[in-house]
Amino acid sequence: MLIKVCGMRNTENIEDVCRLGVNYIGLIFYEKSPRFVEAKDLYPTDIEVIRKAAAKRVGVFVNADENFIRERVLKYNLDCVQLHGNETVEFCEKLLKMPAMNNRQIFKAINIGTTNDLRQCADYEGIVDVFVFDTKSKLAGGNGTQFDWNVLDLYNGNTPYLLSGGIGPDDTWRVSAFVNTHKRCAGIDLNSRFETSPAVKNIEILKQFITELKNE
Repeated sequence: MLIKVCGMRNTENIEDVCRLGVNYIGLIFYEKSPRFVEAKDLYPTDIEVIRKAAAKRVGVFVNADENFIRERVLKYNLDCVQLHGNETVEFCEKLLKMPAMNNRQIFKAINIGTTNDLRQCADYEGIVDVFVFDTKSKLAGGNGTQFDWNVLDLYNGNTPYLLSGGIGPDDTWRVSAFVNTHKRCAGIDLNSRFETSPAVKNIEILKQFITELKNE
């Protein structure tokens, strides 16, 4: 099971999370997010910590333009680009053609409220590498609430996905059971319910969750 910890910014916290053996860290490049990476000054050594992080780096963007994405891909040595807004299939195809992408993966967030929201997945089939199924809300992620996971029983696409949206420390059994019964679920995306403050993860609680998850 792949584990992505999103909304990272503090470099010491990033190093601690990477030591837990997670697969991805998410770096949010969206000014309206309280976890916006560039909301504070980063010293060059901090950027180097991010660039060399043990886990793969996923840059999260919301309706950003191509140049903004390209610059962050190169600056932070991103492994994947996650599009968390209303980005079209055509925009995804343009990104794939950018030299800066150089075979980097594209994650596309799909906000889920009802089964009708799954219909849009078909348009991105064969274009994006991974879907991130998040809770539909006014916020672009990180709201700490869950959608009805039963909706995903009707997902019939071939693209693997990460289960996201309000997963918390008490959800180990539910997560394990869900992943084991949904073959296209490649893993989970964790964020706000593991924080002590925006962009700072509680390492002990996260460690306990991951340990319990592996023992399920």
